[in-house]
Amino acid sequence: MRAGVRRLVTLGIATTPETAPGVRLMDAPELPGAWRAFAQGYVNEFALLSTAGPELDWLMVVPPLDLSADAARTGGYRTAVGTVLDGPGRIGRADLALAPLDELERPRQQPGAAGRLRLDGLE
Repeated sequence: MRAGVRRLVTLGIATTPETAPGVRLMDAPELPGAWRAFAQGYVNEFALLSTAGPELDWLMVVPPLDLSADAARTGGYRTAVGTVLDGPGRIGRADLALAPLDELERPRQQPGAAGRLRLDGLE
């Protein structure tokens, strides 16, 4: 791998994963067009990463829609791969910042199993 990079962890946004086959929150008619165009960039990023070969172990961390700037840091969060988490769908920014760092230092996601890691806060 070029420059010795073996693991890439990126941050996505909640409106881009499919909630059902071919259905994304970003496609909802009430979402402003400018936001939809912004979200499309993340869809394109995911598609590009999906074409990477096995030599790149990558993961896109996707937070829930409700990001709270003033939520107290809990030091934890719930995760799921390839599915939507049940529950409140809320996480504080301090806890969101932990997830990519945790995945770089102590991966929970199986190495080589590229995809989206969805987050939710602990209440």
